[in-house]
Amino acid sequence: MLCGLAALGVASAGDAQPRDTTLGAFVERARNATQRFRDIETAIMESYVKVGPDFPAMGEHWVNGELIMKAELDPARPAILTYITVNGTRTLTGAVYALALRAGERPPEVFGGQWHDHVGTVDEESLLFGHDRVSGDDDLRLVVMHAWLWADNPAGLFATDNWTLPFLRLGVRPPQDVTPSAARAFSLLAEDDFHLRLFESAGELGHGETGAVEALLQRHRAAVIEWWKSANRTELTRAQVSWLAQRWRVLETDLFATVNPQSAERLRGVLQVPAHH
Repeated sequence: MLCGLAALGVASAGDAQPRDTTLGAFVERARNATQRFRDIETAIMESYVKVGPDFPAMGEHWVNGELIMKAELDPARPAILTYITVNGTRTLTGAVYALALRAGERPPEVFGGQWHDHVGTVDEESLLFGHDRVSGDDDLRLVVMHAWLWADNPAGLFATDNWTLPFLRLGVRPPQDVTPSAARAFSLLAEDDFHLRLFESAGELGHGETGAVEALLQRHRAAVIEWWKSANRTELTRAQVSWLAQRWRVLETDLFATVNPQSAERLRGVLQVPAHH
């Protein structure tokens, strides 16, 4: 994504500022403008295209290439929309604003919003759990900021990750003060290869390790599926949330013991797990 920005004449937006002077005005304008995109067909008609996978804490990215090029900070014209699938229907969760910045430029302050660099394609960025980084080192880079306009995020309106999404996908009321560990374990219920791709890519797994990690994931996923059969499908109890968090911690321990030490160290960094864990 980044390598073509300069060649395509994308304007620098380092001095962009939001037009709205209050958070309430920003959100109202953004929600009014994106209301129509709750129908995915409208987004498609207006040139939004799915890029990358549906991953646990952000959902799908639907990108409008023309708005990416313009690099304007306009709450009514987000370059990216985010969706999750609920009961077979794509459901709008928020907007993502994107700016192209040159070396030394910083993104504008937007009511405490969290900007982060996109250091590759959306698909490549999807293989990370931690995104809140603005380096300022590249000659030309894309920075993005999520705004959870249509799905509450306990971490904040502009936080990058929204760990309520794994629960919303299955129609479960998100637990209060949900932890990433519990949400990650719950996300194992989704039938996809996100975690295997994450561990394989971020850990730079050695020969033969991918199969062992895949078997490990299948084993833990089976345990979560079995637990889900008897779980409260409307609102999880505190004990159930605690079980999920513990299940993820056990998975991490098994993962680090399965791969080589160098891969384990890389995965600890990506998963933000202390060395003594």
